Amino acid sequence: MTSLQTMTQTEASHRYRWIPWCFLAGFGVVLAANGTLLYFATRQPVGLVIEKPYENGIAYNKILAAGRDQAKLGWAAQVALTEFSAQEGRARVSLSFTDLNGALDEAVVQLTFSRPLEGDTLPTVSLPVEKGRAQVTLSGLRPGQWSARMVIRQGTAQAVIEQRLIVR
Repeated sequence: MTSLQTMTQTEASHRYRWIPWCFLAGFGVVLAANGTLLYFATRQPVGLVIEKPYENGIAYNKILAAGRDQAKLGWAAQVALTEFSAQEGRARVSLSFTDLNGALDEAVVQLTFSRPLEGDTLPTVSLPVEKGRAQVTLSGLRPGQWSARMVIRQGTAQAVIEQRLIVR
């Protein structure tokens, strides 16, 4: 070997010596980030936001079971507003209900209109459902977004259906 080749090898070994240190620095950054996250995670509250979470979880399972039962009924509802008068705050509300066999009959619906953004609620109205239809005139309506909550009962079966409306 000539001295020129030996010098090139020496220069090459010095040139690439920093590469292992880059790996060590990368692992150091990861360890520092994990240590910081671990420090803050162990010094924060446990995160329980409700009392008795187990009991509330069991209650939620009952809500899910009620939802599955409601889905098996196949009930659907539509809400339509007609004859709205902004000056009087009145509108005719037409409700139509269907089940798996067509029009829902011999049922009772409790209708509640509320404004989801303001929290205003109109009094609950109980209506009979005949041949899949029910109608009522409501007062106290204002233009804007409303939520219609319908609790429909037929014998022992019950369903809760909500629908958002824009009153103009």
